[in-house]
Amino acid sequence: MTRTVFAAMPLLLAFAADAQAQDCSTTTRNDFINYSYVPSRPFSLKNGFLSVLANDIVADDEHDRDTATRSVALPAGTGATSASVTYNVIDGLADADAWLFGYAEAGIELNMTAKNSAGATLCTAREELYIARWNETGTPTLGTRSLSCGFSGATGSVSVSLEAHAWVTVGGAAGGEARTSVQIVNVGAFSCAPSCASHCGGSSSFGGASCFCDAACSSFGDCCDDVAPECEPDSCWNQCGGSAPSGACWCDTACSSFGDCCEDKVDSCG
Repeated sequence: MTRTVFAAMPLLLAFAADAQAQDCSTTTRNDFINYSYVPSRPFSLKNGFLSVLANDIVADDEHDRDTATRSVALPAGTGATSASVTYNVIDGLADADAWLFGYAEAGIELNMTAKNSAGATLCTAREELYIARWNETGTPTLGTRSLSCGFSGATGSVSVSLEAHAWVTVGGAAGGEARTSVQIVNVGAFSCAPSCASHCGGSSSFGGASCFCDAACSSFGDCCDDVAPECEPDSCWNQCGGSAPSGACWCDTACSSFGDCCEDKVDSCG
């Protein structure tokens, strides 16, 4: 059977537009368990801790990385347009000591990556917590912060990973140390669903999902979630037993007695 759009809502067709409207929401996961912090490595990734340590003396360089990943399941029919990770910086240090005929650098950074359900990278974000050079020592500001990045609509689920990275580069008579421990608070994905706003009598799509806003969508079972309030605010269509989306009239058995039935109550509900 071929799906045909029926324009049975003439009062609202004048508002049709080419722009894609959407109903947006944020989905998060914050199921990381708060274990007691112990300054040693490694931590179990299931509790959301990342801990890295790199140190070197009179050598070349050393790197230490630790990564935790969580997937965020999107509501049905939505497409995500951004991802985020919120984390708590528990400690951190970057120390670079250069002596005679030496040089040193030490750095701490956090890298966020968002991937779709097929494993393709959607976007990345990066923060340098601290970089020390020559004879410097510094610590990043402790506390809660976040990283986020945007992309085109993704469906299904979005995996968000956070990588803690400590590195040291020395040469000659020098040494250095870089370390940090962070704990993930939550990961999130901002998602949108197709909406009938400005699409009454036609169809709507967003992020790979689509639905309809015409009179036939109820029969086909492919109506957008907001078809009633957007396209038939004073109608009993799909509202039998209650009130119209606008609340201005009723579609129940008592409306005849109260004299507040919607005009299409008989046609829609009998």
